Amino acid sequence: MNKLVKNYGGGVRKRGNTYHYYFDGKTIDGKRNKIEKSAKTSNKSEALKQLEKAIEEYYMSEIDFTLSDISFAEAREKFLSEYVANDLKDSTYTNYKQKLNKPQIKVLEIYLLKDIRAKHIQNIIDYMALNGFSKNMVKNTLRTISSLFNFCIRAELIKDNPCDKVVLPSKLTQPERKVALTNKEVKRILNRFKNTHWYLSLMLPLYTGMRRGECCGLRWKNVDLDKGIIYVRENLTQDKGKKWIISTPKTKSSIRTINIPLPLLEALKWQLERNKSNNVATNSDTHVLVRDNGSIITNDTLKYLSRVINYDLGIKFNYHNLRHTYATLLIEKGANIKDVSVLLGHASIKTTMDIYVNNTDNMRDKTLNILNTLYE
Repeated sequence: MNKLVKNYGGGVRKRGNTYHYYFDGKTIDGKRNKIEKSAKTSNKSEALKQLEKAIEEYYMSEIDFTLSDISFAEAREKFLSEYVANDLKDSTYTNYKQKLNKPQIKVLEIYLLKDIRAKHIQNIIDYMALNGFSKNMVKNTLRTISSLFNFCIRAELIKDNPCDKVVLPSKLTQPERKVALTNKEVKRILNRFKNTHWYLSLMLPLYTGMRRGECCGLRWKNVDLDKGIIYVRENLTQDKGKKWIISTPKTKSSIRTINIPLPLLEALKWQLERNKSNNVATNSDTHVLVRDNGSIITNDTLKYLSRVINYDLGIKFNYHNLRHTYATLLIEKGANIKDVSVLLGHASIKTTMDIYVNNTDNMRDKTLNILNTLYE
């Protein structure tokens, strides 16, 4: 018998049709800790090889061998409760929990954590890519699973992250072209919702480029109509109990000051008059985006807008299109890239460059026209 096996009280024995291996683990509270695992083989020599490898991994890597038998579902709850809940914002906890409970990730629940390989996660990614999931959703799914496995490595539940060997399908690694709304589409959308409580929900991102959570989280105390300024200081998010709460933006660059263009200034004043006629109390803590009954418009209720615009107007639309249209048109009309980056709250001008520069037909046509006469 191998000296390593002998030193650690190791051996194999047959239970039914398969061999089990065993060895002495580290003592727990001074008590003997005998570890036994199924080798899942009827070959004794193979079982002995597994025993040697198990002893080496257990003592050389210092992984807590007893913890590695937890299921993926248990590891997920451990990740959420011990890391996400303690170290990250409530809104991030909600996002992680929702993502990790998506059907495409829940398929991993049938496995023990230690048995999950790159091929299992690759299958998930390939399935999503082939079934119409967006590039961002596929990437976010892989990033979420990877975060969980990195936590498990730090917690000494496993040694390696199988996500490191997963390859994104080639079509997902190509730059994704975002499409801005045309002027005609913008006019159709605004006309459809004119004189309704949804109108300002459209005007706000179209004239400021504010994000969905920033629009829903905007309160009148951060709107100065006299100076014509909006102070982006707050964000509407959900806590762990899915209750809507006001939080601060995630990054410093998201905290910014935006000048109010005249069309938006008129829309804001119109909303105040509408609140007054609907007997909706308005003060500094009141949300800017509200329904006629005074209830706030949330990230979720904005989905109604998307459904109407997609199905009633036949325009391919999601709420983020409004922010993207704002930025695209500014750059097309010659606005300074650095200024646009600041207005959007991007942490880096590189982000703005990567997303918007040369991303539209108009910009490419302008570049071509310049090249056509470059040396004349």
